[in-house]
Amino acid sequence: MTEIRETLFQTCNPQRIFPFCGAFLHFNIGLFDDDYNVLASSVVPRMKRLPLDQITSLTQEEEFQHVKELSGVFEYASAFPDTVNLCYNIFVGGSYFARLVATCPANISLSGPSALVEELGELLTDFYEHRCPEVLKHTVNEEFRRVLTMLLTGTHIDSAVGNRVLEQRGGWKADHSYLVVCFEFQIPVSLDYYCAQMEQQFSGSSTVLLDQCIYCVINLSVSETAEQDFWSRIPVFLRECLCKAGIGSICDDFYRLYDCRLEADAALRLGKQRQESFWYYRFSDYIMDYIVEAATERLPAGDLCHPAVRKLKQKVCTCP
Repeated sequence: MTEIRETLFQTCNPQRIFPFCGAFLHFNIGLFDDDYNVLASSVVPRMKRLPLDQITSLTQEEEFQHVKELSGVFEYASAFPDTVNLCYNIFVGGSYFARLVATCPANISLSGPSALVEELGELLTDFYEHRCPEVLKHTVNEEFRRVLTMLLTGTHIDSAVGNRVLEQRGGWKADHSYLVVCFEFQIPVSLDYYCAQMEQQFSGSSTVLLDQCIYCVINLSVSETAEQDFWSRIPVFLRECLCKAGIGSICDDFYRLYDCRLEADAALRLGKQRQESFWYYRFSDYIMDYIVEAATERLPAGDLCHPAVRKLKQKVCTCP
């Protein structure tokens, strides 16, 4: 294990040690992050992320939603009856970051493999806590999401803080063009997974979870085709993921994201009332409906009419 530690900390690349770990443990072992990306594997990874059908199957298992809280080595059922998964959760800064999974034959004693998995899990925890540059990137992204969450919930933030995280984001600016989209899923899904999917699908995007919905903030200024790409991809994405979306108006002020969220929420609510079969709804198509709804929130529509209109209505109703 000393040689494994030295290789890991010298190369800063977990993939360099996993083939050796697999040979040493005599079974396949892999490391997967919270977005189902394959961080490292004892066999050459054929894909960078678990396939969608496997992820869908996992997210439908109630037990799978609770194992992120477990510490130490624990067993998790395998898809194959003759094997068992030994797992170890990696926590960074007290938060779940990734999972080490070793697939073992079910007919062997697991005491030895469990001890090795635990030792490797502790080593990887130390590595990701203190040495891995990806964790720093993860931390920066989490800070950006915290700022987005504050803005989307109407919490005031200092412009100096906002401008700093925008710069860390990679050249984003307060006066860029922004779009807020509210995604509402029709079936229970792993929202964390779909957050990652959205950020891959829509360039210049970042996601936040609020009230069992995903809010996707898209910077349309990051490329000349960002807006065109969004409108071309959104219909397919919604159909494949079985969700609906409310889309706010384009805003040229990063600090007005709360208003954009209100528009997206209103578009989704009003759109479902009027065109339930649609996949997405643009606020610009429901502005008049929104005005009428807001105006009649406390007073009936009849009280808001001009007296001449009410008289005209009475005459029409009394005509033979």
